[in-house]
Amino acid sequence: MTTTNNYPDGEAGALSESGPVDAADVDGARDRADATGERHEGDGTRAADDVESASAAVDDQGALGPASTATGASVEPAPGPLGVHARAGRPHPTALVDGNRVSGGAGVERRAVVLGGGGVAGVAWEAALLSTLLDQGITLTEADIVVGTSAGSIVGTALRSGRLGSWAAEQVAPEGVGEVSVSGLEEFTRSAGAAAQDAGGEVQARAAVGALAQSAVPEDDAATMARFEGLLPVDSWPEGELRVTAVDASDGSFSLFDKSSGVPLERAIAASCAVPGVYPVVTIDGRPYMDGGARSATNADAAADCQRIVVISCGPEPDRSPLGPTLTQAVEALQASAAVLLIEADPESLAAFGSNSLLLSTREPATAAGRRQGSLVADEVRAFWGGGSARGGQSEVSAGAATSSTRL
Repeated sequence: MTTTNNYPDGEAGALSESGPVDAADVDGARDRADATGERHEGDGTRAADDVESASAAVDDQGALGPASTATGASVEPAPGPLGVHARAGRPHPTALVDGNRVSGGAGVERRAVVLGGGGVAGVAWEAALLSTLLDQGITLTEADIVVGTSAGSIVGTALRSGRLGSWAAEQVAPEGVGEVSVSGLEEFTRSAGAAAQDAGGEVQARAAVGALAQSAVPEDDAATMARFEGLLPVDSWPEGELRVTAVDASDGSFSLFDKSSGVPLERAIAASCAVPGVYPVVTIDGRPYMDGGARSATNADAAADCQRIVVISCGPEPDRSPLGPTLTQAVEALQASAAVLLIEADPESLAAFGSNSLLLSTREPATAAGRRQGSLVADEVRAFWGGGSARGGQSEVSAGAATSSTRL
């Protein structure tokens, strides 16, 4: 399983792969995992990017399918109302993320919120859904870790800063910034998909996509950073741990940035949001970075050092991709060591996103959809997360009373 960094005190916050992992490295990690009970990535052939994830289909039940435990037994996940999936497992203190071993306080339950990519619509939907949950007294702001990919990195910053509600209500497009053109995205996606399939490995596949991304959209640092002017609720890294995902467009390595990485928050967010084929790469320390969704739309395994995880995804992901772990694979792996609650945008929310989630015009319908779905899942999230009580004197809604036919 590819997992993530707990960043022990004094360690650098930006982790990246050193390159492709050879068979010996994988076998060694597998042997260590067998001895310690840890989970790790196997062949590493599943992944999704931010663009593909929004259009992938779910199965008839909207469930993820059987999950594997550390012993290899098949455990059928129990979908709650509205297709919210809860997974339980046993905690462990260490994890691996693309070859990086990290530690996470043995014996102490750590909680995480993982926020996936989804364009402009995804920002609005996630912000509205989270604001609704917070209004219901659910203390997601108390998460030990917040992981954000692309749109999720923006919303994660707002959540971490404690200003999510006011920020979500006030956000407007920076002056002079209009609708983004995606006229060439379909052709780029075809070319990138073909290049990734022929690359021979996840890291190489991401490097191939990165090479196309760098040639497709000329780098324009001033224009890129102007897109983020005034967008974030804070100018510097929040106090609580925020992990922002990005992919090196030259070598395909996966990186996590946090407040100890020495990278300005705004630049890390810009890198995480640099959708290949749409926006130019963002330079950090002389390296070109692109959207963290070029590895996975959620990168949920970046919270693998936590034992209670809420994953919020702006849509179902493909079952397989050459770029990195899909949501299905990541959740199944996380289940070996954590309780996981997955919330995916439901059909009504996906309809609100429209055919182009990057359009500014999607904000209003996506916001309404986020509020609606947040209200629907609030009781189950409260029961999973712990803390908070129903507002307005309303009683708890039992699983059987909810619209269980709705799937996420």
